[in-house]
Amino acid sequence: SGSQFFSLDNEQSETIRIMGTMQNPHSAVMGYQSWNNKIKMNKPNTSEGKIACTEFAEIKKVENKHGNKIEIKDVKFFWLFQIYNLTQKRAQVWEVTQMYLRDELERYEKNPKYGDLTQYDFTITRKGLDKETKYKLMADPEKSAPSEEMLNAIKEARIDCSAVFRIDPTTNKHLYPMG
Repeated sequence: SGSQFFSLDNEQSETIRIMGTMQNPHSAVMGYQSWNNKIKMNKPNTSEGKIACTEFAEIKKVENKHGNKIEIKDVKFFWLFQIYNLTQKRAQVWEVTQMYLRDELERYEKNPKYGDLTQYDFTITRKGLDKETKYKLMADPEKSAPSEEMLNAIKEARIDCSAVFRIDPTTNKHLYPMG
């Protein structure tokens, strides 16, 4: 069955359809995330959310471009979408933390030839590992509304993207969008 989260291995490509829109928080959300002692915190896209994630983030010692050791707190901005993975023929969730991918998606959405991200497919390719990882995003120029198969898979998966901002009181961890 695989992971509910979309991810690619090195040299892998898959084709997806974005099914969520930011107007519907069950289908897509934006937020901030940080880690401390292997525990992840997700907060909504608000100034309070960013502050909470910054306060929670563990301090990392890194080398800056001048070779000096500095302390940073790593807070990532993310988008989370319901998607239909055409390659695997199933509903998934795509957490987009890479600025490059978010910028590309915004460019497509603002381009009048493409527009609404739910009306065409994207092929995403990963090359490289760890810090050397690069992604390529290519939109299929053929536009069409999501198919019955896609809509049914999303409906049956009962994905709630906003669940990532809620905590399970028994485990003290964030809930998963697909339960």
